Amino acid sequence: MLKSLTLPIIITLLMHGFIVAALLIDWSGERTIIKRQTPKYVEAKLVTLEKPKAKPKPKVKQAPPPKKAIKPIIEAQPKAPPKVLNKDIVDPNKLAQEQQQLAEQRRLQAEKDKLLQNVVADITDAISDARENQQELSDAELANSHIALITQAIERNWSRPASARNGMKVELVLDLVPTGEVINVSVVKGSGNAAFDRSAVAAVKRAKQFPELQQLPPRVFQDTFRRFRMIFNPEDLRR
Repeated sequence: MLKSLTLPIIITLLMHGFIVAALLIDWSGERTIIKRQTPKYVEAKLVTLEKPKAKPKPKVKQAPPPKKAIKPIIEAQPKAPPKVLNKDIVDPNKLAQEQQQLAEQRRLQAEKDKLLQNVVADITDAISDARENQQELSDAELANSHIALITQAIERNWSRPASARNGMKVELVLDLVPTGEVINVSVVKGSGNAAFDRSAVAAVKRAKQFPELQQLPPRVFQDTFRRFRMIFNPEDLRR
């Protein structure tokens, strides 16, 4: 089997050899010279590639130090005296007249103020007097009402003497305390009848105390009843 495979291969190689020879043989009778070309040499040099240099980092510009502020030197300049214009010139006569008018206005205002104060004072006094008069009237009415009570109490305690007649009256003085108690009684002006006078004094002593006086304001008691003068004159005396 090996021989059967080798024979075709040999035949194939021979055929290829003839074909190549036919191509190489110059059939014109000239000898074909096959020149061999000398290969050119290529000059090669070893080039060393340098590593790329690293780019330098950009320098950060530093801000320049702040400049010191230069204070301007200000020299004090002498002030020039104010210029006096014509309009600033004051007429002495006019100034004196204005001052006189101002003084007169002040005087008149002072008089008005004083007059107003007097009017207010007069009104205040009038109101005060009216209040006092009203108070006096009220006090008088209050005192009269208590005088009537005292008189009635004395008449209730009076024993009429046989000699008592119409028109007889005796003036008495009663010393009292705020409780209304009688501490003393005396005759200031007699009636001319001793028995009548003694009976009036005895009637006051029997009454002893007038408790209604305790309700009076202190000023009314002090002004009217501390030392009370009364005229004893019974109405029901015979003629």
